[in-house]
Amino acid sequence: MKITQEKAKEDLEKVLERFGTVGPGSEMDRAAQMILQMLSVAKNRLDPELARMIYVDNEEAKKMLPEMVLELMTQYADGKINETEVKKTLSQLEEEYKRAFNQMGYKPQTSYALAIR
Repeated sequence: MKITQEKAKEDLEKVLERFGTVGPGSEMDRAAQMILQMLSVAKNRLDPELARMIYVDNEEAKKMLPEMVLELMTQYADGKINETEVKKTLSQLEEEYKRAFNQMGYKPQTSYALAIR
């Protein structure tokens, strides 16, 4: 999986559209932060049944989740990949999103509550 600037922008627009916000600057920073938080929550709350309920079968979540995350959580819920593989892939995606957002000039803030592990 590779997160390009184009893919990151597409996912940002998906979040912005869902929340009815548009425009540059801090709105984009907040959308980037939301994507990173979704990845963090997914990585830290892994359970196949929960993944199916929260991500795979949830129509509202599908409208906002990055496509790659939804595919990954579907594979996990279906038992096609294990928890270790999911965590590794989510960590890689998180780093790729951070790099893409940085290259695009966006500065998502880290949530202190989500950073505590």
